[in-house]
Amino acid sequence: MNDKRKQLLSYQALIDKMAANGILFNIFDQNTAKDILQTRNYYYKISSYRKLFNKIDGKYNIEFATLADLAVIDMQIRYFLMDICLDVEHSIKTALMDVITKNPKVDGYDIVKDYAVYNPIGFTNTKNALSKNHYLKNVYIKHKNDIPIWVLIEVMDFGNLCYLVEMYCDKYPSNKRLKKAKQLGKYARHIRNACAHSNVILVDVLEQTLSPSSSITSLASMLNISRDIIKYRKIHDIFSLVVLHREYCSKALGKQRFKEFIKIAKRAKKHEYYYKQNPKIVEIYINFVKTLVKISKK
Repeated sequence: MNDKRKQLLSYQALIDKMAANGILFNIFDQNTAKDILQTRNYYYKISSYRKLFNKIDGKYNIEFATLADLAVIDMQIRYFLMDICLDVEHSIKTALMDVITKNPKVDGYDIVKDYAVYNPIGFTNTKNALSKNHYLKNVYIKHKNDIPIWVLIEVMDFGNLCYLVEMYCDKYPSNKRLKKAKQLGKYARHIRNACAHSNVILVDVLEQTLSPSSSITSLASMLNISRDIIKYRKIHDIFSLVVLHREYCSKALGKQRFKEFIKIAKRAKKHEYYYKQNPKIVEIYINFVKTLVKISKK
C-alpha cells in the first residue's frame, strides 16, 4: 500500500482524531458531532475550516460547533454566489444575443462555424453536452448538423460563453456593450466553478494573492474598494462577478440580491463570539461585506 494513503476511518475514529488535534466537544457533544457528520456535512469539508485557526502548542483548541457554524455560513455564501453567477450568465447571454441580432454583418450559422475554429475544444464539448441533454433531445436532432447561434448559446456553459464573448469582441472591436464581459468573465467563472462543485469558499481567502490589473484596480477605486482587498484572489474574482452583475443585470435584481446578502451577513454574526478573537476570520468577513454590498446599484 502507498505510504501516503490514509485509512478510511469510522465516525468514532474521526471524532477521536479531531479530539486529538484539539477540536473540542463542549457545545456539541460527540454524539451530536457524529450525527452532523452522518447527515449534514462530511468530515473532509467540515474539518477544512480548522485551517482558519492557528495551532497553539500543536492543538487547535476550537469547538466542533465553530467548524459546523462556519460550514453553514460557507454554504449560504456559496449558494448566494451561485445565484449571482446564474444572474450574470443569463444576462450576458441576453446581451450577446442582442448585439448579434442587431449586427447586420453576422450570420446566425456562420458565427457558430467561426467559434468552432476559434475554440474547437469548447465547441465540441458544448455540442456533446447538447447531444446528452435529455430535455433538449429534439433540439439536438433538429440542429445537430447545422447549429445556429441561438441554440449554441442556450446550452453553453459560462466558461465557453466567455470564449464566445471574447471572439465576438475581437472580431467586432467597436462593440462596447460586451467590454466588461470580455474583461471580467474569465475571473468570475472561477467563482461559478467553485460554487457549482460545492468547493469551500472561506478557506485560503487571505493566503492566495495576485497583482490586479490596472483596469480592475480602477473599477475597484470607483466603488471605494481598496487594492488591499482585491489583491486576494477569491475576493478579486468575487469583485469581478459583482461588477458584471451591476453592468448586465437589472437594478431591481441587484437590490433583491443585496437584501439576500444582508441576511447572510447577519446570520454570519449569529455566533460572533466564536470568532471575535480570530483576526483572520474578522478580516475575511469585513472584506466579503465590503465587496458584496456593492451588488446593489444605489
